[in-house]
Amino acid sequence: MPMELLFYKQSSKDSRCMKKGGKRMEKGKNGFNFKSPLLLFVIIWSIIWKGIALWHAARNRQLPWFLSLLIVNTVGLVEIIYLIFFRKDRKLNE
Repeated sequence: MPMELLFYKQSSKDSRCMKKGGKRMEKGKNGFNFKSPLLLFVIIWSIIWKGIALWHAARNRQLPWFLSLLIVNTVGLVEIIYLIFFRKDRKLNE
């Protein structure tokens, strides 16, 4: 997806939206397109991975990992690394 669909300059004619390829693009105050499918995908992707990683860190009582995963937003990259390499496997008897 081209970056021009995510960011664009404010038009002097219309301060709320701008036509791009025949479609009107809504924007917020900073010129970012909040109806972008890419943005929606990244938000959903990040929430899913963050939820899974936080759940495992809390269940394994790994407070430093839990706090770092809660505070730092990395679009799921640190969460995936935690789940693959640093998660403790719980035994069935516990």
